Amino acid sequence: MASQQIENEIQKNLKKTGFARINGELHKKKKNKINYKITASKDTPYSIDASNIHTGENLKLTIKGKNGNVIAKATDSHGSKNPHLTFNVGKKQNVKVIIQVEDDKNNKGKIPFKIAFNKFNKISGGKLTASDKDDSNNKKNSQTSSESKEVSTTVNTVTMLWDQLSASSNDINIKDLDDLVGATTSDGSTVSQDEINALSQIQDDLKDHVGSDNLDYYSYIFGAAIGSNPANTNYTGGVKSDSDIQKLGNLSVGFTSEQVTLLQQKWFRGEDLPLAQVEGDAAAGIAPSTFDYATASGDLFDGTPSFTQLAQGDAGTCWFLSSLNAVANASSTRSDIADMFIDNEDGTYGVRFYGPQGSEEAWVTVNKALPITNYFDDSLMMTGSQTSGKLYENNYVKPRVNLQRSGYGPANLTWAALAEKALAQVNETDILRRSSDQNSYEAIEGGLSLGIDYLTGQQNYNSYTNTIPFSDFESIDPTEDPILLG
Repeated sequence: MASQQIENEIQKNLKKTGFARINGELHKKKKNKINYKITASKDTPYSIDASNIHTGENLKLTIKGKNGNVIAKATDSHGSKNPHLTFNVGKKQNVKVIIQVEDDKNNKGKIPFKIAFNKFNKISGGKLTASDKDDSNNKKNSQTSSESKEVSTTVNTVTMLWDQLSASSNDINIKDLDDLVGATTSDGSTVSQDEINALSQIQDDLKDHVGSDNLDYYSYIFGAAIGSNPANTNYTGGVKSDSDIQKLGNLSVGFTSEQVTLLQQKWFRGEDLPLAQVEGDAAAGIAPSTFDYATASGDLFDGTPSFTQLAQGDAGTCWFLSSLNAVANASSTRSDIADMFIDNEDGTYGVRFYGPQGSEEAWVTVNKALPITNYFDDSLMMTGSQTSGKLYENNYVKPRVNLQRSGYGPANLTWAALAEKALAQVNETDILRRSSDQNSYEAIEGGLSLGIDYLTGQQNYNSYTNTIPFSDFESIDPTEDPILLG
């Protein structure tokens, strides 16, 4: 596609949805720089990030105005080689987005990349309300709902199981949802249209059989398993190479029991683990590597979540962990940490995230498998906050950092590690609007203040990208409202 066509497509998508993502290719010697021109609106925040496809290659971003003045730039950003920046302009103008190969010995030959453009509304304040979520869900499910009401379903393994479950006085639980999807191939056959119709009707009826505390979570994951969701494109399952990721797709007629099982593992069992490969932390000098998973011991929480219960691991996710810290430390947002988790009481948890500026809501299911180091005592490789038995003792892992011994918060807590892993998984739903939508720790490395959006759904905060005087924020009490400094 010609450069002008790409620029027109970017501008069209920014105007229509506020988001655009494109693929490109650079070459260290032949074509080490590409420009994209977009029209920036007055006083409108923009966020742009790029990600290199090949681990270890280094890119940089620059925004220039029509006179060639630099408006914003980013190189190695926030612990990652993937550059991120935000900017806005005082008046409407054409700007040039420049993506360029950094002078780095790791850059060799062709360098494929992805770049994402986000255009945000002006800050209006508030969270996504229940009515907003209902409207959003109604729009997403309107076609499915109308279709399911227009077709009749014959008796099949799905309807028979649903009749048994719905007749019970107990609320439907996550295992029931798992079993309903599995019933499509429980008799050894492939998925039929009648079974898909039955599942769609059940989706409509869930509100009458699920408690209010779990309804949003169950509705989302069940709808994703039986309907359309970007995360269904692939099944990662914790493999160590991109080439081993399995193609999957949305549930459809003819799906085999193996394909259905992957959907069950992804949405109900938390087994679709992020890619077991990490780019490392450029800021800390940590090299790219692969890793293994093991089941972590410890509780999710012990009382109120606190910023003293968190330590960064080998992934360049300090931007997100800073948001976790700020939200956990502020009384106005602290409850959002506990509220984002639902304990399924089977070793898995539902975890909720919001899109930028509280635009939408997405849920994933995570189990307690966490990345471990392949040296010394098999301790946690990524974010950690607990102390427990070593790997060879009942296949449990202990943390990378012993916070209890360091005088920090209580031991045996997993909320921070699971939140980081869940962010990698939810990235595949495309709700985060990042340059890469892969289920991996690599794909969530590097970022800015959007972590607060993802955690709280709040829009009522200001983000500064330039140096500001101390007097502008000295009146802010971080124990009342979250504040990020970087």
